[in-house]
Amino acid sequence: MWNLSGKRILVIGAARSGLAAAKYLQQKRAGVTLTDAKPREILNREVLNLETEGIRLMLGADPEIMPMSYDYAVISPGVPLSIPLVKKIKEAGIPLLGELELAFRESVAPYIAITGTNGKTTTTALTGQIFLDAGRPVFVGGNIGTPLVTGMENLTPNHIVVAEVSSFQLETIDSFRPKVAVLLNITPDHLDRHGDMAGYTKAKARIFEN
Repeated sequence: MWNLSGKRILVIGAARSGLAAAKYLQQKRAGVTLTDAKPREILNREVLNLETEGIRLMLGADPEIMPMSYDYAVISPGVPLSIPLVKKIKEAGIPLLGELELAFRESVAPYIAITGTNGKTTTTALTGQIFLDAGRPVFVGGNIGTPLVTGMENLTPNHIVVAEVSSFQLETIDSFRPKVAVLLNITPDHLDRHGDMAGYTKAKARIFEN
């Protein structure tokens, strides 16, 4: 685990994982700014209520964000890495993490990570249930629908984290090192994001990187 207290962190994307990351970081006493390209008028109340919790919102297509004002940036998996803001962040040398990387750094429990084009949700749920039936405390999350950071606070070293991991999430790992990494299969998918099968395969293969 690392000390987040007092760190200035920009969270990019106000969908499920970005919202969870912003709340988690604020609880860890980081100074959090959440940005999203959507205008305030179409964002849900849960996002807008973050301002009352001390989280700064910068919304709309072209917010005036200065990357050098932040120590870290955390990006939601649904936000493409090709957007201009990400380019600015990289040029400024600001570390860019995904919610998967953030949760892993905050975990005291080992991870089983499961990816693949098809079958990963079923395999993740089944794996979690096997550990549960064996009497082992388990947290199941990730691309399956529950942001991983929501479970980190209550983990013990005896827990197992079973994470469904997407190619989008794997794009922004750094030190992510699961105890067990599973790649079920690869067939053409998300080529609009990854460019071609080589790019998609490279993203999936990052599950074995560390």
